[in-house]
Amino acid sequence: MSTCFRCSLPRLIITLIWSILDRRRANYRALNVGMQIFVRYVLALTLFSYGFVKVFPLQMRPASLSRLIEPYGEFSPMGVAWYFIGVSTPLHHLLGTGEVLAVRYCDPPYCNPRPPGLDCCDDQRRGDETTATTSR
Repeated sequence: MSTCFRCSLPRLIITLIWSILDRRRANYRALNVGMQIFVRYVLALTLFSYGFVKVFPLQMRPASLSRLIEPYGEFSPMGVAWYFIGVSTPLHHLLGTGEVLAVRYCDPPYCNPRPPGLDCCDDQRRGDETTATTSR
């Protein structure tokens, strides 16, 4: 049994149980908004933590002498990128600054917290109210 199947099976069972128990619900607007806000804050926290570790060069160190005498073919692609960034301090700072500044785009003016269907419902309610007032 593959690892992918073992991870997917509990999720499939939970999805089936959820769908059976909550079959009358038409949509999940409140859950959608809450999940978007949660993901936004988790993303911002992750970008801040990784960004500041790069702004103050703590994450990617220059290669040690023993690593430099190692044949190039024994490096992993991630190892090559890691040591390249570790040697280039300006690039290290630039990447970290980019990650920290990217947190700005997790802010509500750039991320719409309302699901698209909610706006059309507001328009319909406004239309119903105007129809009720004009028919008097």
